[in-house]
Amino acid sequence: MADKSIQAVLFELGLGTISQRFIEHKITFDLAKKLSDEELRALGVGTIGDRIRLKEKLNSQHRTCACGAFKSSGFRFYF
Repeated sequence: MADKSIQAVLFELGLGTISQRFIEHKITFDLAKKLSDEELRALGVGTIGDRIRLKEKLNSQHRTCACGAFKSSGFRFYF
């Protein structure tokens, strides 16, 4: 599965200037999904709108990647 890096997501959202902080604090894509508003603020995601957009992007990427993983792996679910 080719997950996006947190740095790629930050650049997509116009937050590339703070990507180095995420690297310094060893924040991966998966860890970023677990960050609180306070932690995001401490990392430099200053505005409420940017925090909301980042969280939405991280959550949508997760759902997209998870669905793709099931499709490509050949799993079938029967209900």
